[in-house]
Amino acid sequence: MSHVFQLPDDIYAEIVTYAARHGQNPDALVVDMVKDGVEQLKQTDKMAVVRTQSYDPARDPLTSFIGAFDFSNEESGWIEHHDEGME
Repeated sequence: MSHVFQLPDDIYAEIVTYAARHGQNPDALVVDMVKDGVEQLKQTDKMAVVRTQSYDPARDPLTSFIGAFDFSNEESGWIEHHDEGME
């Protein structure tokens, strides 16, 4: 199955120019760019799920360090987000 998308002429011209400079087919370049974009969307969705989970100190290996250091000039609440992006 294939689908047709419309691109503004100026964007298509940039894609054609870039593809020509790199010895690529413009259509193949766009497909690769869309694939990369879809993967980024998937990662963004995964990170949104991580961010919406509530903080559970019982599952946090760094809980014992809470309050052990003086971070008075640091952003408060950092401990709850210390492992974001680790999955």
